[in-house]
Amino acid sequence: MVISGERRNVQHRDGMERFRQGLTGPLSVPLDESQRRLVGVVTKGGGAYLIKGAAGTGKSTVLLHAIKSLRRDGVQPKSILYATYTKALVTTVEAAMKRDPFLNSKTITKKTVDAVVWEVAGMTWHSSETVVRDSDNRLVKPLTEAMEVVRASLNPTLRKTFGRLVDKKLSRHYLIEEIERTIIAQDLRKPSEYANLLRQGRITRLTEDERAFIWQIHLKFIGRLRDANLTTWARLRQKALRRVEDGKYLERFDAVFIDEAQDLEPTAMRLLVELCRKPEGGNRKIVLSADANQTIYGNGYSWVSIHPDLRLTGRSHSLTTNHQCTRQIVLAAESYLQGAELEDERVAEHHVYTGPLPIVWPVNSDKNEVTEIERFIRTAGKQLDLAFDQCAVLVPTRNRGKEIASALCLRGVKAQFMIRSEVDLAFPGVKVLTRHTAKGLEFPAVAVALFEQLKQSGTVPEELSERLLLERRVNHMAMTRAMQMLMVTVPGSREKGHFVGLAAPLWLQGGKNMGRNPNRP
Repeated sequence: MVISGERRNVQHRDGMERFRQGLTGPLSVPLDESQRRLVGVVTKGGGAYLIKGAAGTGKSTVLLHAIKSLRRDGVQPKSILYATYTKALVTTVEAAMKRDPFLNSKTITKKTVDAVVWEVAGMTWHSSETVVRDSDNRLVKPLTEAMEVVRASLNPTLRKTFGRLVDKKLSRHYLIEEIERTIIAQDLRKPSEYANLLRQGRITRLTEDERAFIWQIHLKFIGRLRDANLTTWARLRQKALRRVEDGKYLERFDAVFIDEAQDLEPTAMRLLVELCRKPEGGNRKIVLSADANQTIYGNGYSWVSIHPDLRLTGRSHSLTTNHQCTRQIVLAAESYLQGAELEDERVAEHHVYTGPLPIVWPVNSDKNEVTEIERFIRTAGKQLDLAFDQCAVLVPTRNRGKEIASALCLRGVKAQFMIRSEVDLAFPGVKVLTRHTAKGLEFPAVAVALFEQLKQSGTVPEELSERLLLERRVNHMAMTRAMQMLMVTVPGSREKGHFVGLAAPLWLQGGKNMGRNPNRP
């Protein structure tokens, strides 16, 4: 496999050397002028600030330098909370902070949002309830039981309407998502609140009667979960928020920095805001970073609707220079995202690096996909002088990740599949991660394995367009984890909804004209 394309800056040896030494991350490169100005803005006074920008523009960099500036300039809040969505990003930030004398401090708490939730909710590993995510199949049985209880309580006419909703229009998985991500995640307490809700980020329309049915299902569902000693992360976030609001949890921070805020549910965001101490006569010190088009859930909430202290008019600032991905990767990923954006206006970016065009490679079997991934990794090693540990494979599911890691090992490519809580960036081989786990990480060479997505795409027709938009945003996020070389494997018989936008001239087509220099934008 010969990857053609512009090579002028792709071998930026300073960046490669930093990666080899483990010095990547939000403090590994100096601030540019726009970032430096922004650090100055967000560290002055109180109130909330929002740092916006696409992947690779340095949002986390600005957040950490703002924390450093507060401490270096003598402001030194007594306590600072840095919170973000993924454990992997927290691990990266912790490693960066340990190397900086201003940030290596016990007064700075660095946690995932759910680790904060766990503590505030008063959970221990000996708690009787098992906490599960909304994708866990253990939720299907209590949901089904709740549905049948509601169905049995209805008269024959309403029972028919109810049946059309739960048996034909919405899948079990969608109903669980609706309860968890819409009702519970927004801490709705009355059926009227749900009836009048805009349901941001949800496309499937629900009538007033259908919402009334879902509200009843949700009440019975909670009871069935309790009977089974199960709870969900959405419920736990709600519980943590209530404990803070009711004065049952008293610890507060002088400043709160929230990275990748676009992925947080409203209850989690409200919790973090409430954990920030509000000075008498002053404003809470809160700094957020976010890119709506990187969200892996597609919430689309407005900040002020989440909490009145998040009034960000005139306090939002955009970063426009990409320091992570090559120009070719950014443009190709943006072309794929078109039509799935949550923000209407994408910020025009400047690009520090250029490199080869990304490749989209059609495959016809699981084995064929592994063959092309292995070839890509070995080619990246030769062309960019990369070791296996500088490469990553991103997958839709855990099972596929385990299969690919095992298959690569059998072919002589050291690889390991890593779950969210066990990401080891020091592992001397290829990191195989789910797309969600890779959030916030970066690797010189990335293969995004999407052959399995064809198998996963079937769903109730009413939900299909919504599911496709969400999948495209997740895929876009995965693509932008690549710093220099990117390959995406797709089914040979592509489904239009998933794979539109992977076309020339921004994408090289695998197996076609691979030996010549393609047209470049």
